[in-house]
Order: sequence, then C-alpha cells, then structure tokens
Amino acid sequence: MKPITLLKKHCIFSNEFDVFVLLGVARKKDNEGITNSQEVVFREIIKDADNIEKKYTKLKTQCQNYRNIDGKKLNFGNPVNVTNLDPKVGQEIGNLIDDLNQWDTDLKGKDEQTSEQGSEQV
Repeated sequence: MKPITLLKKHCIFSNEFDVFVLLGVARKKDNEGITNSQEVVFREIIKDADNIEKKYTKLKTQCQNYRNIDGKKLNFGNPVNVTNLDPKVGQEIGNLIDDLNQWDTDLKGKDEQTSEQGSEQV
C-alpha cells in the first residue's frame, strides 16, 4: 500500500484541534560518520485531510534531496513517522518553557544582585 493511502487511512481528524506531525529523521545510527548533533529532522504539520498528500510530498522531496555540508546524501530510514499531537499537550509544553525561561531570568537577576552587592562590600 502506498504511503499516502496509509496516511489517509490513519490520519483521522475527529475534531478541529487534531493535528498530525510527519517527521523525516536522519539518525546517527542510520548514517555512518555523523554525530548526534548532526542528525537532521524535517517536519510537516497536517491540520486537515486535504493537506496530507501535499505535506507528504514536500517532506519526501526534502528527505530525498538533502545533502549535508560535505555533500553527502543522508539515509532518512523510515521516511515518515506520524504523531498525533494533542494541542493541550502542546500548550502545556509552551507553559513549561515559559516557566523555565522565567526561572532562568530570576536566577540571572539574583546572580547580578549578588555580584553588585559583593563589589560594593570590597
């Protein structure tokens, strides 16, 4: 069965918030000579059934034509991984990132205050 047919069969949009993420991943384990930091990921977000073919074709083209800085073509293994991403989870991840950024800002502010206090005491 063709990938587009499979995607159309399995990407079921039961409400307006359902989205699917297509991933093309070139992993270290599938590509000799690259490190974890050199792994490549392409993604396409499908928001409705009408975009499945367009998004799949775009992702497939990116994976087939990508070459690294050395001009080497990478193996993307299984060209498509599909994940149903619940928007509530995405929102919670966004909230977590905001909280972590605020925490980091607060810590930097405390470090600066401590440095200023230390220089005044000298």
